[in-house]
Amino acid sequence: MKRKISFFLIGLSFLPINSARSQSEGSLFRGLIGTSPVIMEFWSNPASDWDKKSGHDDSTCYGRYFYLSSLSDTKLQGIVKNGEFVLEVRRWTRSSEDSTVERFKLHKSNAGFQGEWAGSGKTLPVKLEKMSATSIKNPYDGYPAVDTMRNNEPFDYLKTSFLVLKRDSMRVYQARNVQWLSFEQSNVSMIEITSGYDSTALQKINHKLIDVMIQEARNELSCTGPDGELGDYQESVQGFFFGKNVLSVSVFVNFTCDGPHPDFGTESYNFNGHTGDELELTDITTFGDPALAVHNGTRDYDYYEELGERMVTILERLYPKEMNGNDTTDHEDDGCDYSTPDQWAYASWSFSDRGIMLSPSIAHVSAPCRDPDWPLLPYRYLNKHRNPKLKIKIP
Repeated sequence: MKRKISFFLIGLSFLPINSARSQSEGSLFRGLIGTSPVIMEFWSNPASDWDKKSGHDDSTCYGRYFYLSSLSDTKLQGIVKNGEFVLEVRRWTRSSEDSTVERFKLHKSNAGFQGEWAGSGKTLPVKLEKMSATSIKNPYDGYPAVDTMRNNEPFDYLKTSFLVLKRDSMRVYQARNVQWLSFEQSNVSMIEITSGYDSTALQKINHKLIDVMIQEARNELSCTGPDGELGDYQESVQGFFFGKNVLSVSVFVNFTCDGPHPDFGTESYNFNGHTGDELELTDITTFGDPALAVHNGTRDYDYYEELGERMVTILERLYPKEMNGNDTTDHEDDGCDYSTPDQWAYASWSFSDRGIMLSPSIAHVSAPCRDPDWPLLPYRYLNKHRNPKLKIKIP
């Protein structure tokens, strides 16, 4: 299950860029601003008929770039006038809704583009040559997220190729050796499990965890705030559970990227400790009979609709007061209505000492209702209603 908000961020952050990409051929460049190496992409869109009727005949353009020294995105927008691309970095302030802090003036050259950059009271020459994503070898090829970027998001594919993995401290948690990992250019972290499970299983588990780490680094480095400055993207490994046969790793993010309000969320990754395969909640229990129908190997809308309804039935039986917001104990989520099936069909979940903890999918407008502390499926329930295809004992 993918996190409800973390990966939604990327589409939200670059709506203007993606809009431009869909309407015209994009270009990817590498080069220098002064003596500083950069990667840049930008596109142009011809003026629409409506724009022309309004007296705006210039093409618009959008893009972004990063310095190889930081890998953090800077967004660009501007116009194409008489063959010259004028791309600006704009900041919003209370005194001025739209203030230009950087400006590129670029014209085509044999290799790509050249021109000048102006900002901070100085001007520097710019030289850009066209490139393709495959011209640079990404050391993380083979990770699913990176393979997707290579095919669909070449700018991010190039960015992640410059990430330098660091192995930090080694710790022992729950009798397992854990290596902490980070990237030199990012604040995200992840764990690598080095003992306690079969080596083949650990290889698959750690491959997935590093894949998640790469995605989170890309999210952080692509995050710009609502004012156009660098955004605030904080990720951490919130917790983990290492059972004899199953394990969970939970990742928490808190971010402010483009949108007017901060957001947060937790995603857990759950594994079979013998095979290293990721587990779906319905691999553990089907929440009743018959088993949920999978059509052509795909869990479709009907599947999740039925799953949500079954989960609500079970949880209302286990937690009748909490599900309807009538809990009389001192909980911050008093008054929250958890009876909507969609909240549970796409819930995040993780193993714990007592059972499976559930975290319903809650919209930002109801953020105080996220991550309640009571939705637990006890192991006594799970073992009584286990999926007959499950070949291992839990936990």
